[in-house]
Amino acid sequence: PKAGFGPPEPREDPKDAPKLDLKQDIDDFVDLIPKEEIQNLTRSYFFGDSEVRFAYEYCQSEEFHALREKIVNLPEVKDFLVYLNDSGLNLVELVNKLAGIVGPPQPVDSFEESSPEDSTTDSAAAMGGVSGFVDAIVALLPQDQILSLFFLKLETSSAFSNLIERIGSSEFERVLDFVENSRELKSLLATLHQHGIDVSKIVQSVQ
Repeated sequence: PKAGFGPPEPREDPKDAPKLDLKQDIDDFVDLIPKEEIQNLTRSYFFGDSEVRFAYEYCQSEEFHALREKIVNLPEVKDFLVYLNDSGLNLVELVNKLAGIVGPPQPVDSFEESSPEDSTTDSAAAMGGVSGFVDAIVALLPQDQILSLFFLKLETSSAFSNLIERIGSSEFERVLDFVENSRELKSLLATLHQHGIDVSKIVQSVQ
């Protein structure tokens, strides 16, 4: 199945000018990501860390895709996504775009084509597993440039400043609270954790 984290994105409506403006703003942030360096890092972890390799393999499985669909179709998650979409941010599209940057690499030589069993738990401990991989990605991000662009967008983009205002509102806090306290979502995320994907820890690392 095709890699991704959500359902197909809706077609853009020409009348949604603010959303299109915000899409360009988001693309400007994505352009700051050092894609080649991250892809090299991904290759290193994928072929050198068994925990990361197994997590990638799980994310390509039918079980993961079924789980993903359950998550995005939970009522509280739907409300969360709709709120962000109404604010101009298509989170599913953004996550899919970021997932494409850190997608599983293709082998380039016989050494990298070694079986998953060749990557021992010792290698995972040395490289840090999924948690270490995420931390290494964050360390590659040009944080000063991202912060500078953030403040520039606040001053120059009404669509971006509107998004920041809306996600700082009490209404968004209420929507987010329903997501964070969802028993069904916690149960589904626990399944991901069992496969080496600790979503809460990943979010903390990115923050």
